[in-house]
Amino acid sequence: MPIAIVLSQVGNIPAVLSHDNDAELLAAINALQEAPQLADRPAAEEWLAGLPAPSGWYPNADAAKARVAAMAQPLDVTPDQIKEARKSLGLSQAEFATAIGLGGNDQTRKSTVFDMEKGKRRMNPQLIGKMTALLAKAGLDTQP
Repeated sequence: MPIAIVLSQVGNIPAVLSHDNDAELLAAINALQEAPQLADRPAAEEWLAGLPAPSGWYPNADAAKARVAAMAQPLDVTPDQIKEARKSLGLSQAEFATAIGLGGNDQTRKSTVFDMEKGKRRMNPQLIGKMTALLAKAGLDTQP
């Protein structure tokens, strides 16, 4: 039984939705006032991954509970996980930086991701969320 936890950026739609199948859960998410019209599960997963934690699409209650419990631990990714995510997406360092919302010129963006991949700079939770959303959209593993 899939479950979605939805916390909006402005706090207007805290919701925990549970339905018998993916189609019913997607319809319930689309019925939320602040939700964009999402065509399918990957689109919903991408949108949810960009919302504040623990927002997300979960296969069952146990997975949702595990994610909420994990929030007690600081959200972090290793340099290797960042590099693996970027390579899995088939992006250059500058392209990856743009995709997760980093600004600046190509060299600045490339240097920032290079530093993250070498452990010289940490990825903040907002960027981790954007990276997770990109991985979900591409149908790749979204667990940092």
